[in-house]
Amino acid sequence: MVVHINYGTKDNREFHRISQLTELEGVYNNKGDWEGSGTLADIIWQYGHKKAPVLMNFQAVEFIEVSSSDNSITVKAIQDGCAVYEKTYVVGQDFDIKDGKIIIFREFSPMGKDVFIGPIYMEAALGLDIGKDGKFRSTNQGAGLALFIPYSMFESRDVRFNRVSDKPQGYPICHNILKGSKAIETNNFHEADPSIELFDSHKSELEELGGGDCSEGAPKVSAEVYLLRGKALVALNEYKAAIVCLMRSQEEEKNTQVYRDSCTQIALMYELGWGVEKNIETSKVWH
Repeated sequence: MVVHINYGTKDNREFHRISQLTELEGVYNNKGDWEGSGTLADIIWQYGHKKAPVLMNFQAVEFIEVSSSDNSITVKAIQDGCAVYEKTYVVGQDFDIKDGKIIIFREFSPMGKDVFIGPIYMEAALGLDIGKDGKFRSTNQGAGLALFIPYSMFESRDVRFNRVSDKPQGYPICHNILKGSKAIETNNFHEADPSIELFDSHKSELEELGGGDCSEGAPKVSAEVYLLRGKALVALNEYKAAIVCLMRSQEEEKNTQVYRDSCTQIALMYELGWGVEKNIETSKVWH
């Protein structure tokens, strides 16, 4: 008996071979492209886990934002314009890349499972398809006996998560979305509420930068400090104060990384209407 099953995405596209983490950067729809395909949040934070590492309403999450550094990626769950959860994963420590894909689950059973006798291999991978949208694939394959009948089996499931932006948008942290206590607990698993921790860290960062007053009457600081203050204020949802700091960072050197970063942040604020009246055309000017 030979069983070969493929189901999921219509117009299915093969994996693109990821060569660097920056290729993953961007914003993706949380919901898959076909009914019943699940969510990207569920795959990232639950797939293959016997205990959920995070308690959140996966269906309510709208987007997943990914940013990268040299050897890690930071993933945010976006809901109502801000991040309800954020976690950083390190290559070789939290995940591996094989054949240009991120392997999130792998299991080999030499004796089979349930009514199957014989080796079974299971794997789940995340990455990009050749159209650069997000792609998930789970596979089960094996051979042996099923109810004493010889069998060969291959099953795969593919889901596409459409990419809505090819670069991170810098969504701020929502410090009041996870309801209840300041901790998340599932059975014996206990994890500090990341939104509370991040909120406190941004407050501390702002204090170290001399506070959030960037007005003309406040002591003058460097363009870089104005930029860092602006970013910290955005993370604290203090948008009107943030836009003042970001504008002050524009007053000095042009054509620097600080200048370009502040332009990008100001463009985002006009795009989303944070601290300023929403204006897509003005946002494009700042990009």
